[in-house]
Amino acid sequence: MDLLQVFRKRKEKKFLEDTQLKTKDNTISFCDEKGNEMYTTKETWLHNILLPDIKANYTNADKLYSLLISALNDKYEKDIIEAGKQLYSIDTDKERSACIYAIILMKNNQLDNAEYILKDAINKVGETGSLMTNLAKVYADMYKDELKMKSLIRGLEIDPNQDNGLDWYLSIIKEEMGEEGYINALKQVSQFKNAWRAYLLLAKKELEQSNINNALAYYKTAFDQVEKLSYNMAVQISGDLGTHGYINKIIELIEPHFDVKTHGIAVGNNLIKANIDLGYYDKARKILDELKLEYNPTWKKSLDFWDEKLYEISFKEQK
Repeated sequence: MDLLQVFRKRKEKKFLEDTQLKTKDNTISFCDEKGNEMYTTKETWLHNILLPDIKANYTNADKLYSLLISALNDKYEKDIIEAGKQLYSIDTDKERSACIYAIILMKNNQLDNAEYILKDAINKVGETGSLMTNLAKVYADMYKDELKMKSLIRGLEIDPNQDNGLDWYLSIIKEEMGEEGYINALKQVSQFKNAWRAYLLLAKKELEQSNINNALAYYKTAFDQVEKLSYNMAVQISGDLGTHGYINKIIELIEPHFDVKTHGIAVGNNLIKANIDLGYYDKARKILDELKLEYNPTWKKSLDFWDEKLYEISFKEQK
């Protein structure tokens, strides 16, 4: 039974994904070049920083794309419709520009236009996981349930490792078919070509039952699907192992593959903590020093924290 047939057997219920970001106040936080956290009002940021920056980069697709991502995260979707249109017109990467432009249009309730842009991109570059998943989101907002599921499942067949599409699909199945349906859906998705994310989620389920050997078997299968350990894989594996107390396995599975440029502060944090917890202070310091060399002002708080932690440990050992 394929995934769409599984879905058709569920009770008909409305499913809408809540993609709106929630803000507590009217402030924007950012880091200056020294890593210090700064604040300003959203209105000031919009008119004095964001919009002028967008205008200055109207012909720079890469920079414009990054600015639109930031603007969406800060809920400025009403102010960037024309910029989204501009990006789609100049960007040679039609997949990314179509997706972000469609998201902007969806957030402004221009669903027909969003559908048109995504289909136009599909005609130009073919079906991709991201394009099909975003098309599914359009159909969800249109309450076209059957088209939503067809597009979502097609997106997973093409790219079973996209976190948004997979998490969305699993949430639908779990709501309608419970935990057993969730596990079965994971096993079905894991059979798609090059799938690895589903194996990580299956491993997580095994960790929750303290079945470490089963989890390790799933991790091995996931590793077999890739040429090298990606950021997303390293973050999830190290985080899940740490949460469930298998600290030594973080060192065993992740540390040999750790690359500062690829894995950054998130994985670095997990490795430093694991080494400290196991008493490997020199190894923790080595990873910390590697992170410092790859200077990133947004890492300052984490680096300062580990610096202080390792200093306290060193001080206690000397007494």
